[in-house]
Amino acid sequence: MIKQLLFTISFLALSAICFAQSSSGDLPQKNNPIFKMQEFNKRGGLPNIFHTIASQHQIKIAYLGGSITGADNGWRQLTYDWFRLKYPEKAFYQLNYAVGGTGSVLGVFRLDAMLAEKPDLIFVEFAVNDENDMSVNRRVLAMEGIVRKTWSVLPNTDICFLYTTAKRFCDTMIQKGKRMDAVLDHEKIASHYSIPSIDMGLTVVRMASEGKVVLSANPSENANKIVFWGTGDDYHPLAESGHALYAGTIVKYLEQMSSSLSGKKHQLPPVYRADNWTDSKMLFPQQTQIDGNWASFDDNKKDQLGGPVPSLYKAMPGATMSFKFIGTELGIYDVIGPGSGSIDVTIDGQTQEVKRFDHNCSFWHRHNIFLTKLNSGVHNVRIRVADKQFDKRSVMKPGDDAAAYAEYNWYPAAILIVGKLITN
Repeated sequence: MIKQLLFTISFLALSAICFAQSSSGDLPQKNNPIFKMQEFNKRGGLPNIFHTIASQHQIKIAYLGGSITGADNGWRQLTYDWFRLKYPEKAFYQLNYAVGGTGSVLGVFRLDAMLAEKPDLIFVEFAVNDENDMSVNRRVLAMEGIVRKTWSVLPNTDICFLYTTAKRFCDTMIQKGKRMDAVLDHEKIASHYSIPSIDMGLTVVRMASEGKVVLSANPSENANKIVFWGTGDDYHPLAESGHALYAGTIVKYLEQMSSSLSGKKHQLPPVYRADNWTDSKMLFPQQTQIDGNWASFDDNKKDQLGGPVPSLYKAMPGATMSFKFIGTELGIYDVIGPGSGSIDVTIDGQTQEVKRFDHNCSFWHRHNIFLTKLNSGVHNVRIRVADKQFDKRSVMKPGDDAAAYAEYNWYPAAILIVGKLITN
């Protein structure tokens, strides 16, 4: 604990120096569009969290995001410790709902478990993973679903959108002055719901363009520079420097918003998109009709999901799952690896093969996929584990046990639906 607090104090010192440098003198590239973009949009601010801190003893700070949020000694822990250091007479509790490699299209389904813990403030960070996600339209629906689900049950909970970045997106911004598409999409929802947003990635790009930050290098070879990413990983910042810059940007604007102690309920305006994902739900296998050869799967594999799932299942070839729901979206949340195969998904009489095996299946990892968007209405779904076998040798590593690849099963944790399960 003492080590962590010392790390936080050193971060505060570093960020103060960095931001003093970044704000001093004339900007050498003032005509560059990146210096005309807004790093911070206050909008409605955070009207409740600082009122809650002033009036209550216990406060819950929640973090919903991907692996950049989940990093140990990263911006999440640094901002959490900022609250603790600024208000040492209060008791803070951290709710860490970060799951690596996932974006808002899964985050909205994981939100229900977080809301059950009644957070007072939620930081939402999905820009990088949403930029990599091919579900371009769905990320808008998911981000709106996160907001509406939250304020429908916890109208006093504040929300803040945060935007991280990756080196390739920084290069594009520096060279072309083009902002990440995911950030622009998230801003549509932030603007519609008057949610504050902080673009930490823009801070990095500006400092890099001024020569104050080296985006990616070996820190030991750049003793007189701030190195943001170490060599070999252009997504996850260095804790000693990159994450400190992220956190410093956030803290700077939290300070600006900390004077607001109004304490008021957030009102939900008319929807931005009528088909948003407010009705997103996780449907667990035990809530469906399952037939054939099913078994519980290794709890160690369940831990890889990092989410609110009661159990992970192993369904063997020929096993089926059937259910009926009214809604518009159908997805799968599962684990894939050496022993996974294919499933046949039949929706309203139309069958498609969905392979649950990819180029990373030399090891077990979480996965989620959404099927074709559906028309609103009642849908009958049947999922069958296929008997079909295929050549897995292309993903095998030297020394791998070939027997581990011999099975062709399905390992589901949950079905993802936007709508309502029909139980009769």
